Amino acid sequence: MPIIAQWNKEITQSEAIKESREWALNRRIFTASVSALNKFNIDAGTLKKSKIGKAINQILKMEIFDSNTNEAAKNLVHDWKKLVV
Repeated sequence: MPIIAQWNKEITQSEAIKESREWALNRRIFTASVSALNKFNIDAGTLKKSKIGKAINQILKMEIFDSNTNEAAKNLVHDWKKLVV
């Protein structure tokens, strides 16, 4: 999960990263990661400790992914919020 936090840091530091070849690869990895995370049964304690939902939300605010990836990530975070509350 540290890679999502790293992406968040990179994105907020530089808008130019969205144009790079490396970011194209990262975008595909993020999409695959969201899909994989949907399949995991993550408990509330892990969510709170890792703060992965917050990291994903920060990335989503940049509006750099296609609508399907954005929707999947938003739904994932929404479901996680139900566990944490």
